[in-house]
Amino acid sequence: QHNTAGINCEKCAKGYYRPYGVPVSAPDGCIPCSCNLEHADGCEEGSGRCFCKQNFQGDHCERCADGFYGYPFCV
Repeated sequence: QHNTAGINCEKCAKGYYRPYGVPVSAPDGCIPCSCNLEHADGCEEGSGRCFCKQNFQGDHCERCADGFYGYPFCV
């Protein structure tokens, strides 16, 4: 519930993160990642930094990585 995962709801569900300083017990502590989840594998707990998939880069995985072209396909 509340976009959480784990046996005791101690983690955020995929596509969500808990910002630094927000306690695990906060009911709405997990907020959506600002990443393009078609091009990212979620985001980092605390900072919300996007983990871009191989062919993508940018703060929100919104462009092709160096050597790739044709966003949103990035081949």
